[in-house]
Amino acid sequence: KAGKGRTGVMVCCYMLHSRQFQSANEALNFYGQKRTTDRKGVTIPSQRRYVDYYASLVQENLDYHQVVLSIRDVFLEPVPSQFSGGQGNIQLVIYNKIEEGTNKVFSSPPQEVKRGETHIRIHLGDNGVIVQGDVKLEFFSKPKMMRKEKMFHFWFNTFFVRDQAPVPEPTENGNSDLIPDQSSRSFSYEEQSRHSTYNEMKPRGGSLSLDSADSRPLILRIGKWDLDDAHKDKTNKLYSSDFKVSLVLERVPCESGASSWIRTKVPPQLHETPSESSEADSSDASTGEDDEEGWESGAGRFDPCHNQG
Repeated sequence: KAGKGRTGVMVCCYMLHSRQFQSANEALNFYGQKRTTDRKGVTIPSQRRYVDYYASLVQENLDYHQVVLSIRDVFLEPVPSQFSGGQGNIQLVIYNKIEEGTNKVFSSPPQEVKRGETHIRIHLGDNGVIVQGDVKLEFFSKPKMMRKEKMFHFWFNTFFVRDQAPVPEPTENGNSDLIPDQSSRSFSYEEQSRHSTYNEMKPRGGSLSLDSADSRPLILRIGKWDLDDAHKDKTNKLYSSDFKVSLVLERVPCESGASSWIRTKVPPQLHETPSESSEADSSDASTGEDDEEGWESGAGRFDPCHNQG
């Protein structure tokens, strides 16, 4: 299976760039048919997401910029089954790919998940966590009297966070009704049998995140089948079929860009490569996809305030 995932991402992006296919799913399906016997070519959700990103760049003729955002809150709903008894803590670690490496920019303290909660809210402080470009969120569970275990992770790019939140940021009670269900993505390969065509996005004139003067929060919502590792839970033992992660983000003025912020705020010992950050904390057994999970994109190497068009 070596060379199936990351190679597939590049091949699919080339096919989109050369206009051989009009949508990400068409390119992904074609690659899966030609590269494998089970039609499972690019299976890691984050890799598929980045093919979808490239399809948007081509279809909408977008000019990629670094977009600086602040992650204010992270919601998980419904509560994963490992916390159903109220016997554990959850922890979030955030990485940001800046220049030549990936920096750990945030690690939350262990947060107790109380019995009877319908969702989990991780609040990232009054100022949030500033990120730009390629961002990785990694979640861990810490059962009482046991070792920390990795739950799942995912990558996203700040340029493509384009859904406006129609209501104010959630209050202390974390009311999930304040988070709209309106994210755009490519389908995971498990879902393709239920969808005959690609769920096309209408052009929206580039990243809505670029207007730092707009104070309205943004929403990024990612379902279970688009979360790396969680998507392997086919029987819904750990996560219900409607499990999702929602991020509430705000725009950051360009002069407060993440590059300078990270250089001054992040200790040198937190610097690590994407492959190290993906594998070091993982308790999963080795699978055929392990050589692909440390993949990275090069988009995070641009100046956040300069149009690289």
